[in-house]
Amino acid sequence: MPEIKVTPLGAGQDVGRSCILLTIGGKNVMLDCGMHMGYNDERRFPDFSYIVPEDMRKVAVERKGESNFFTTQMIKDCMKKVTAVTLHQSVMVDSEMEIKAYYAGHVLGAAMFWIKVGNQSVVYTGDYNMTADRHLGAAWIDKCKPDLLITESTYATTIRDSKRCRETDFLKKVHECVARGGKVLIPVFALGRAQELCILLETYWERMNLKYPIYFALGLTEKANNYYKMFITWTNQKIRKTFIHRNMFDFKHIKPFDRGYIDNPGSMVVFATPGMLHAGLSLQIFKKWAPNENNMLVMPGYCVQGTVGHKVLGGAKKVEFENRQVVEVKMAVEYMSFSAHADAKGIMQLIQNCEPRNVLLVHGEAAKMEFLKEKIRDEFKIDCYFPANGETQVISTPLKIPVDCSLQLLKNEAKIYNAQPPDPKRRRFLHGILVMKEGKLTLMDVTDVFKEFNGINRHVMKFSSYIKVENSSSSLQILEQLHLLLKEKLSVWEVKLVDSQSVAVESVNVKLEEENSERRICVSWANPDEDLACFLTDSLMAGSIHGIKRSKCEHINSSQNRESIEPNIFQKRLNLLRNEMEIRTLIDAYIVTNYDEHQAYQSDDVDSRLTFISGFSGPIGDVVITLRSAALWTDAKYLELADQELNCEWKIFIMGENPTIAEWLAKQIPTDASVGVDPATTPHHLWNEWDRELSREFFKITKVKNLIDFMWGSERISPRNFSIRTLNSTFTGSSWQNKTETLKGHLREHRCDAMIVSSLTEIAYLLNLRGKDYRYVPVFKAYLIVTHEKIILYTNISRVPLEAELMLKFDFRTNSCYQSECVIIKNYDEFWHDLRALSHRWKRVLLPTMNVFDMGTSEAVYSMFNKENILEKPSPIIYMRAQKNEVERIGMRSAHLRDAVAMCDALSYMDERYLSGDRWKEYKLAIEIDRARYEQSKVEGLAFKTIAAFGKNAAKPYYDTKNESETIINDENFFLIDSGGQYLDGTTSIARTLHLGEPTTEQKKAYTSVLTGLIRLSMLVFPDNLRPADIDTLIRGPLWSSRHDYEHLSGHGIGSYLSVEESPINIAYTTKHKYVFKEGYFFTVAPGYYKANDYGIRLKNVFEVIDTHDKHFTGAKFLTLQVTTLVPFESKLIDKTLLSLQEKKWLNNYNAQIRETVGAELKRQLKMQAFY
Repeated sequence: MPEIKVTPLGAGQDVGRSCILLTIGGKNVMLDCGMHMGYNDERRFPDFSYIVPEDMRKVAVERKGESNFFTTQMIKDCMKKVTAVTLHQSVMVDSEMEIKAYYAGHVLGAAMFWIKVGNQSVVYTGDYNMTADRHLGAAWIDKCKPDLLITESTYATTIRDSKRCRETDFLKKVHECVARGGKVLIPVFALGRAQELCILLETYWERMNLKYPIYFALGLTEKANNYYKMFITWTNQKIRKTFIHRNMFDFKHIKPFDRGYIDNPGSMVVFATPGMLHAGLSLQIFKKWAPNENNMLVMPGYCVQGTVGHKVLGGAKKVEFENRQVVEVKMAVEYMSFSAHADAKGIMQLIQNCEPRNVLLVHGEAAKMEFLKEKIRDEFKIDCYFPANGETQVISTPLKIPVDCSLQLLKNEAKIYNAQPPDPKRRRFLHGILVMKEGKLTLMDVTDVFKEFNGINRHVMKFSSYIKVENSSSSLQILEQLHLLLKEKLSVWEVKLVDSQSVAVESVNVKLEEENSERRICVSWANPDEDLACFLTDSLMAGSIHGIKRSKCEHINSSQNRESIEPNIFQKRLNLLRNEMEIRTLIDAYIVTNYDEHQAYQSDDVDSRLTFISGFSGPIGDVVITLRSAALWTDAKYLELADQELNCEWKIFIMGENPTIAEWLAKQIPTDASVGVDPATTPHHLWNEWDRELSREFFKITKVKNLIDFMWGSERISPRNFSIRTLNSTFTGSSWQNKTETLKGHLREHRCDAMIVSSLTEIAYLLNLRGKDYRYVPVFKAYLIVTHEKIILYTNISRVPLEAELMLKFDFRTNSCYQSECVIIKNYDEFWHDLRALSHRWKRVLLPTMNVFDMGTSEAVYSMFNKENILEKPSPIIYMRAQKNEVERIGMRSAHLRDAVAMCDALSYMDERYLSGDRWKEYKLAIEIDRARYEQSKVEGLAFKTIAAFGKNAAKPYYDTKNESETIINDENFFLIDSGGQYLDGTTSIARTLHLGEPTTEQKKAYTSVLTGLIRLSMLVFPDNLRPADIDTLIRGPLWSSRHDYEHLSGHGIGSYLSVEESPINIAYTTKHKYVFKEGYFFTVAPGYYKANDYGIRLKNVFEVIDTHDKHFTGAKFLTLQVTTLVPFESKLIDKTLLSLQEKKWLNNYNAQIRETVGAELKRQLKMQAFY
């Protein structure tokens, strides 16, 4: 089998002295012959000992210095043999060897070479850059499919951050240095990065009207100008356009440098050669300026090992030179990669472009090459090599045999490809049978072979697959959607809109059909195209045709841009935000979450940044905004709300489904773009998730301060100004001292010095404090630092009342504790300053991470610490809070008793008014339930917004009762109530479904199946190692029996005068959480039955986990559940024939308990109508 041999004489697992010996088709070709900047001995040059006789090597070493290696005449004689070639020009070196040069970017004149000898071909890249810069374009090569690609790998493991951010950082640091009186040294090589950075500084100096001098090594500017004039066609389009009118390299602010300026006082910026500080003017200036801490060194490119630049970038504080001179390095040292070498993404892009059969890496470090080699093998499924200097790598190449192609095969292939003749510019595989006929090889169509040699006609098996269309658009609109979707998903194939009913994808046909008023997509294909058809079908099923259709936006043509959308306040805000993105932060996309600084998802109005910028008022969502587009991701239950509230610029997607944010951005912005995210409002786990997703698409996630905060100014809603209140042990059952001591025990157990608490419910629970900063959760904004020695609370000190000072043992007058156990109270804004100072003192700190409903702490907090100093785990406070003590349990039961009174009172009043002829709207019922609740003692507010839904509105599991709702409750269907209250002694949550008329048999059966799940759970006895997920089958079982189910959770934990949704209990059979029930846990269970556009049923009870005092044979406790909710179920809706004797008995006992306990309380409150 033919072979290609490659022997690196330099740059094999090394950077510098590139020299590659290539043997191809029996010919020897030397590629490059460079030198190493880090050495002054024979190691500076390629090691020719691998190819020259030993005595020649000895002569070169032993007689070194006696005479020059070369004379001037030798060089002149050599130059006579040089042949200049233009880009993309094919040159025949001899009768067998052909070469072609491709544009390589990197520096002026850089080229990649394609070399072909016979049927073998190689591409050698040299240095190249796949990213355009300010004066050169990006490297380019066609799909030449060489047998071997030899590519540099200087940055084999690096993916550079956004160029725009890099430039901003460079300009900012240079400006800061000269502004404080310092000098900036920028070592560069004569061509390439020098011009790039000069253009950048020249533009910035002009824009900012700066007067600090900038100097360039003498003579280089003039030489560079001459070269750029001579090779203007090698520059990028912008340079070529402006060169006609003015020379971009005639700098106004940059002047030639004289060595006498080195000791001049005052600020200056100097570009000096060479770029690695290994000799020359740059090294001379470095020695002078390095001891001054006001000065700065900016290294814009790669430095090879052994150079002064490499040592300084490695952190050397002293540099010793050959004459034993030692230079102390006090100046600031910054590395900013303006290197013109391709990074890992660029290398992969080049491989993708030219499609080689093998890859060989040179000019890089061995460990990094090993990493890139595996990545290339994984992604492209081709062999990759990286031989060391002197090692010969042999690559076998396939034998190529010329084959004729039969006319019939070409005709059949043309038919398959949509009746289009084969495109010679587009490579395709032809599928046929190779036949030796009359001494020649011919590729024939299968049908021809069978017919000609066997007399058999070919049979084809055809298949069809159907996909239901959930879309109310017209058939033509759906077909256009299909066409666009498939073109996007299947970009490597030809997708054609054939007629008004079908789309053709190569040989696969996609047709829109209608049968029995139901529309569906029919995908049909022949057996050979099964893989394509399966991929296509999957793409359709996951595509946007099942996403949300913006019906109100149909009048806007897809070709219209966003300026055609009718402007409103949110559109104006979007435009302002885009200005901030372009001017303030230089980012290409910006993500806004619905979290606040404390990772509360249902954030209060004062922090509703997502609503401010988009208009979307749902509690769950992330928005992504680019300079030309905007999109929202939200839960499926809020799609309808999003469609109503967002204008037509917005795309709407479902969280957890395709496309992800990164996948969508890949279609909107360039691959090296910067995506801005505020770390203070982003949970750490979510930041990591986005970072992984975005890096897969080669985006850079960038930390930016929240841009919405720069924008809303006076439009921001003023925060609530209620005082913080204390909650004494009558309600909490434990002092804050006991709770914090328990927490410190957890810190000792995990050998942690401190813990940062940003969760507001955890702070409120731990310190027995409550607030009113949020509408439905009684918490206040604060941070908490807990160490073994002290506890520090950061909050708005103006809202801390005297009783809180006394309880926490802190005196504001002296700003000190008056007991050893106390909580130091500081202003909210001091937290970040203190955290920076304290973070260096702790060896190990516990930072909470996500746990069910608790999001952990923010990326901003995590970024304050080194990774090795962080213990990342769920907060221990979650489990302390979830397991209620005896006082809290009594309080929860008492709160639910009063809550039951409120519900019975409101519903009896509604019955009375209905019989009197009143017909209430949904929101009127919600108001009456809230009124009845507020009449109860110890009530503090609502646990969530009350839901009152009638008829088909009740069929929406997440219906939001609006004040403007005109829906009137009558006796023809169900009405559903879901509500809850906040009391000083507990939090309540209840759902009941009722009917003012006579239910149908179907409705009674549905209601009873929901109720049966609750009853069966109420009778459950289980060992204490049971997971919440395990009980979900018991709850849903009766519904599953009739082939029904619901999409929401079956239940979750509930707090005590805290959040209605509390970790760690999360009841869903699909959950992977492994937490188990413990005595003292309280949780809700809310099964439902929803018949679309007709009616909905939901019943919700709160349960308490109690000990039966019996033991399992393993020693575990037997636990059971006690119902805390005491509101009767609607008896006329229950089909008792569907209940077992045991279930009926439980129901009778439950009603008796309600009559006894709630009845007594109704009598005590003189609510006799509700009692009867």
